[in-house]
Amino acid sequence: MMGFGCIPRNIKDKVVNSTVLIEPSKVVILEKDKKYGGVDTKGNILIPVAFDGIYSVISAGQTSYYLLYNEQEYDALEYIRLIKEQLGIVDEEENDNQENTNTEQDTNTTENNETNTNVEQSNVENTNSENVSNVSENTENNAE
Repeated sequence: MMGFGCIPRNIKDKVVNSTVLIEPSKVVILEKDKKYGGVDTKGNILIPVAFDGIYSVISAGQTSYYLLYNEQEYDALEYIRLIKEQLGIVDEEENDNQENTNTEQDTNTTENNETNTNVEQSNVENTNSENVSNVSENTENNAE
């Protein structure tokens, strides 16, 4: 039977917190047969169900997440980052930032094109005005 979250025991004289979600990475903690792992919101297994514990520690207002395997402690966020990199998973925030950059570039291109069109239109109008003036002068000169 599969469960959610990890209820840690005292680990090396630390006060640790139960963990159901590794918030920065949006990874939900799973438990099966007293082993723990985690999946993201799309169902990608980012932490295999093989760890002895997954927990958080709050120090000076900062929350840190850890994986425990064979009495060794690992940084959970770094582990998740490496797994995502191996799997080619791009965070939604990174994706949103890329989309925003593309939108800004498209907007700038559109604005530049509009500016160029306005300048070209202005040049055409100036040229037409000059031509009209020249024709007018020529017509006046020819009439004299």
